Amino acid sequence: MISNTLNNFRFNFKSVLYFEICYRLLVAFIFIPLNYFIINKFMKSEGIYTLTNKDFIKFGLTPIGIACMGVLLIIAFCVIFIEVSVLMYISYKSHKKEKVTLIEAIFNSFAILPRAIGRGMIPLFLITAVIGPLIGIGLCSSLIKELTIPPFITIELYKTSLGKLMYLLFFIVLIILFFRWVLAIPEIIVEKKTGIQCIKDSKELYKNNRIKLFLYLTVWLVLSLTSIIFTTSIFSTIEIFLSDTFGEESIIFLILGGLFLLIFYICYIVISLITMPIFISFLLEIYYKLRKYNVEERDFSTNEDYEKNRIYRLFKSWSKIYLNGSLCIFIIFTGVRGFNVVFNRVIQKDVQVTAHRGSSLKAPENSISSIRFAIEEKADFAEIDVQTTKDNVVVLFHDTNLKRIAKNNNAIKDLTYEEVSKIDNGSYFNSEFEGEKIPTLESVLKESKGKIKLNIELKPMKENDPLADEVVKLIEKYKMQSEVVITSLDYNSLQVVKREDPTIKVGYIIVAAIGNVSELNVDFISAESSLVKSKLIYAMHSLGKEVHCWTVNSEEEAQRMLSLGVDNIITDDVPLIEEVKDTAEWEEIGYLGFYIESILNIAKYAKI
Repeated sequence: MISNTLNNFRFNFKSVLYFEICYRLLVAFIFIPLNYFIINKFMKSEGIYTLTNKDFIKFGLTPIGIACMGVLLIIAFCVIFIEVSVLMYISYKSHKKEKVTLIEAIFNSFAILPRAIGRGMIPLFLITAVIGPLIGIGLCSSLIKELTIPPFITIELYKTSLGKLMYLLFFIVLIILFFRWVLAIPEIIVEKKTGIQCIKDSKELYKNNRIKLFLYLTVWLVLSLTSIIFTTSIFSTIEIFLSDTFGEESIIFLILGGLFLLIFYICYIVISLITMPIFISFLLEIYYKLRKYNVEERDFSTNEDYEKNRIYRLFKSWSKIYLNGSLCIFIIFTGVRGFNVVFNRVIQKDVQVTAHRGSSLKAPENSISSIRFAIEEKADFAEIDVQTTKDNVVVLFHDTNLKRIAKNNNAIKDLTYEEVSKIDNGSYFNSEFEGEKIPTLESVLKESKGKIKLNIELKPMKENDPLADEVVKLIEKYKMQSEVVITSLDYNSLQVVKREDPTIKVGYIIVAAIGNVSELNVDFISAESSLVKSKLIYAMHSLGKEVHCWTVNSEEEAQRMLSLGVDNIITDDVPLIEEVKDTAEWEEIGYLGFYIESILNIAKYAKI
């Protein structure tokens, strides 16, 4: 099957390559900007210029928001379906050993599209736009190249056994759904059926061929994952060999090393372009292998059939100019992107480091002990979460209830401070901390004054919660305005702080955003690390504002944040971030280090 797949892929290789190049340019320069244009138009019709956090839900529940989502989903489905169907059509013709032109494939795919729209479009869309990118099997459209669960969600899930189990079950469900629905993709192209009929047939094929389907797709996954790893390893080895042969600081190595770096980038681009088309071809082979019944295959139109079509003739007359122009633009586009990945790095050597909920790897989070360990680790800040008790005492606590800490569903807001002070806040972490209490903010301010700065996250849990006012009073009482910053997911709470004491810096925590967040009335943005892009950094820095990122616990993500130039990294592992900071500047590591690092960065960040 692998041999057939590769032979079929080569049969119409030129058409596939041209299509992927042209389509990725269309997505980058037309479809993605079009989506943002539509969102902004719908937002402005409601008088909204920035959507963040909970505002997404509020907007999404309005008639305008529902209409916006409907339009975006239809456009996304059409964009993704056309790409998949064109590739599947070319694979189908290659399987039949028939040459195909790109324009023929596109027109036939548009002819199939109306039959795909309906209930069947939901599973088809989920396969290509959500499940495929999430499980990393290679079915990733140009519109959605990759999809990951935000780190802040996985970090929280991994803190409990139940969370880990839920995470595992989630992916098991995704994989099962993928196996049940995936054969609908070749069937809707090959057979004259609607999307929902193809989904039903795919389920039947899955039921009768579970083991075979699992083995086929597992082999594919292993091969696709090892392709980039193998290529990266080969070129890294070549760079080391050249360095040993000619000397790391020699001009010959500088030239040859740069040449092989360029060759690696070209190989990487080609692999990126052909991964999905090869998977589509492989999927068609699986479909034919498992299909045990005779079907009425589609009678596709040919170039001759379309000759009477005025639009077809117009496209055909301009096709060569368009293809050649697209090739030139693609070369420039990928060249600029590669240059930015390799050279456009803003190493922020003096970036500050914040211990997330104190040193939460060494002690119970949001405890006096975690603050003390954060001081020992020489963190610049300790991030803490604060809530008010029933009698409005400000205490350190993150969750909405005590289930994770004390195995009960009581909420801090429903307990008096006297009741809260009796809760064991340490045993859940380690018996060594048995008897550790939930501290008040006042006790933490006393403990940290002059030793470590605090990032105080406001978590208002009650209606008309006085949390912001009470926190400001405590900060002013201990004259720590210059030793704290205040953050929150609740924008209104931050505005209360700004009114009460403008000298205290406030930061808005963002888990999702659309629009111009730089116009928000805050001193800095605290963004989930996957949201941090160079555009956000430049916009905030141009206004003299900072960007903090959370929660960064891996060397790879720390390197990315440093290269973007963030101002503060929030982490559970302060020593790791400090170690990455010490080795962040590539100018200090010579030509070999630069070339090896460039190869790794291209493989990680140069999404084509």
